[in-house]
Amino acid sequence: MIIGISEATSEIFQSLTRIQETAKKTCVFTDKETRYIVSEFTAMLKLGNKHIGEVKKLLSPKLQLPEDQKAAHLQRMFEEMKGLRGQTERFETAFIELAEQRKKDADDVTAIKQLLHGKKQRV
Repeated sequence: MIIGISEATSEIFQSLTRIQETAKKTCVFTDKETRYIVSEFTAMLKLGNKHIGEVKKLLSPKLQLPEDQKAAHLQRMFEEMKGLRGQTERFETAFIELAEQRKKDADDVTAIKQLLHGKKQRV
């Protein structure tokens, strides 16, 4: 569970990085859209980092908490991060599909403009 919390946080960060690269490469998202996505992912990453900090506290010998309560707390954090990771996977897939669709739409508009103005379309 402990490794799962850390891995989920890392995977969310990697997903955000890929999404930002896609947004930059495709040039089909506004700055406002990109900032919104980054803010949502940042909130998830903050939660992951908070959980990592809580794990460190739970593992501290100074903490006087029964083992079953520690385990329950770890399980809750793990499930939460697992859910967020699943959410980011679904979002990333949908984001890439949207980027591809927007790129295609932009290419279609460019092709129509070229046809209307008598310019040859590049293939």
